[in-house]
Amino acid sequence: MNEGEGTHAVKETKCPKGTTREQNNVFESPWHEVCLASLMKYPSPLRTDIACVDIIRKELDLEKGILKLRRLMVMETCLPLWMPKCFAKQIMCEDSIINIKDKTFTQRTANLTFNSVARISEKIIYYPSPNNSNYTQLYQRGRVQMSCHFWGSGQIETFLCDHAESASIVGRNIISNKIAENGKRDWQALSNQYMSWKMSNLITPTTSQKE
Repeated sequence: MNEGEGTHAVKETKCPKGTTREQNNVFESPWHEVCLASLMKYPSPLRTDIACVDIIRKELDLEKGILKLRRLMVMETCLPLWMPKCFAKQIMCEDSIINIKDKTFTQRTANLTFNSVARISEKIIYYPSPNNSNYTQLYQRGRVQMSCHFWGSGQIETFLCDHAESASIVGRNIISNKIAENGKRDWQALSNQYMSWKMSNLITPTTSQKE
């Protein structure tokens, strides 16, 4: 699978609210496969900086077909010598909402550590491609805003933006690899194994849907 097909150039916007970078990508795989692969992408040998990922909250509304997850991620980043050491260890909070009826998967991530110095946020939306229902569109927006300004704060903001963008590229590759790996296995069993509850009946399509 070529995750880069349909990739657009990164759009960058600078304003008092910080630096924002937006991009769109296409996965050549159905929405349900991309969703599950995204949830299963860590731990990964491609992101050794992510030390731990824990689900701390999960809610499932069977009537509305909505799954909500909250995960905490601990990241240990290798920094250049000029970067303040407080940025070396990050704790990120990721909130995910999977709407089965609308076929949207939205993730919002924000840093819990050092946010008195800088605020890092990201929004990702996965949805079926309007051009091909068997493909999945990805919209991604990342923002870094310095909470206080001092000598070198602009350089720190740029570094954090670049690091987040590089991590997003690796993340998409991990999803692609996970889809290829999962493609050799049964999706119903995988979703049961990962979530161990009724979410599997929603996110995995029936035989008629697959056809």
